[in-house]
Amino acid sequence: MKEQLKDFVFQMISYFSIYELGILLLIFFCFILFFTLGLLLRGRRFIAGFFFFLSICVIFSTPITLQLAMTKFFYKIQVDITTAHPMEYTKGFFVAGNIIHQGKIAINECRITANEVREEEKNTLIKYINAVLPKSSFSTKLEIEIQPQEEKTFAIVVPHFEAKKPFNYRIYVDCYFSNNILQTLQHKSKAKKDKDEDEENTSQSTESQETHQEDSEENNTDEISQTSQAVEQEESSQNPTNTQE
Repeated sequence: MKEQLKDFVFQMISYFSIYELGILLLIFFCFILFFTLGLLLRGRRFIAGFFFFLSICVIFSTPITLQLAMTKFFYKIQVDITTAHPMEYTKGFFVAGNIIHQGKIAINECRITANEVREEEKNTLIKYINAVLPKSSFSTKLEIEIQPQEEKTFAIVVPHFEAKKPFNYRIYVDCYFSNNILQTLQHKSKAKKDKDEDEENTSQSTESQETHQEDSEENNTDEISQTSQAVEQEESSQNPTNTQE
């Protein structure tokens, strides 16, 4: 559970590039500015209350501001889905199409999501429910380099998707610039794990060699002891013969 939570946190952090962090700092600066003005003008109740209200609005508007900046300015895309259908002989959903980058910042990663939704039949409430809570949702990551004003095609299989009748689905494509912090940490963790395993294997090999060497020395000692005993027995057998003579 802890590892899954840790991966989720780092995955969320990996979505933020320097531009998103800049927006967060700007929002925080505006919050501090309005809150400070409210404190300085607290003698005037209406004006102080107005600035306090603005500071609260700035904080709660952070997710909406980030979403609009990312989807409408930084990473604005136009997606044309040419093929989308469930796989026949395996669990998965095949998606192919074109992505036109109309934003301002280069993209290096996209997330393709296939949602199974309910029958809407011009029902606005069901439409919003499908957008927030689909019947099932599966997604996969697509690593793709797209520069501003560039168009690229893609084809990918969303794994683990199982079609059920009646089959209604929606495809979502979200592109962004990832700092790949999670992949970097996973790579370092894997490298450290491999290094520890190599050291453990080397240690076991060294111990095995030492044990083998000790066994060899013991065998040599036993052989020398047996040889000495044989020589002593031979000498003792010769001594009685000499005595009789």
